[in-house]
Amino acid sequence: MSKMQSIDHDRLYTDLQYRYDYVSGFIGFTKEDQDLIHKSGSVVAGLVPTIVDAVYDKLFNYDIT
Repeated sequence: MSKMQSIDHDRLYTDLQYRYDYVSGFIGFTKEDQDLIHKSGSVVAGLVPTIVDAVYDKLFNYDIT
């Protein structure tokens, strides 16, 4: 069992880098994932509007988002 991490709730809302580090760690988003996204930029650039629409469609299914 891994050690429970202590997260500063208030800092999540005031420190963008802290929030990014928290969320990326939570979902297991690595530097390698980041590099792959950068490398595929020219391939997926035309899909950005579709991807954004899909994300918002999903977010709008939940009242808290």
